[in-house]
Amino acid sequence: ENKFEWDTTKLPEGNNYELKLEASDGLATSTLRAPFSIDHSPPRLVEFNIQQSIYGKEGIFEGGGQATDSASGIEFVEYRFEPIDTTDPNNSSQTPWYKGSISRGFLGKNASFSMKSKLSLSDGKYRVAARAVDAAGNVSSEQFQTMSVDATPPRVGSFEIVSGGMKLLPEDGVWNALAGVKLSLTLSLEHDTKE
Repeated sequence: ENKFEWDTTKLPEGNNYELKLEASDGLATSTLRAPFSIDHSPPRLVEFNIQQSIYGKEGIFEGGGQATDSASGIEFVEYRFEPIDTTDPNNSSQTPWYKGSISRGFLGKNASFSMKSKLSLSDGKYRVAARAVDAAGNVSSEQFQTMSVDATPPRVGSFEIVSGGMKLLPEDGVWNALAGVKLSLTLSLEHDTKE
């Protein structure tokens, strides 16, 4: 079996090319013609959005948008979650890409896409990167949206109630104070609890 590689990067874009193959054994000649296209232009994401920007413990990520391509058509759109709060500059290149679904316009010039996946990310802020890929393998530039994951429930670390400079202690789990007495409450909140 013979294998030939042909560099088509210098050929202009177009869909009117034809490859002609001839084989001969010295007595007879066989010819095969195969039409092909050249596509050097990357697709483009026209619109990319996500349905919400904060996700909890059982979060289902959803997003979508539109992509266009001038030649071979949109084959797929992919997305990934890049941690923002990280000290490792190479961390985003290690996150996996997930394929979205083309809901309209598969291999067409204009395509609609959707994304959906169950989240299993740690608490933190993330940049959602999306890009389109056409049938020739050209990749669009990435577009980004920002989201947060907060799967840790709020917690009170400790607290105290003070009246007249004296710390009140509970009796059988109940704090008692005289009506009209000014009380001071001090709280310690854990993790990212704010209220």
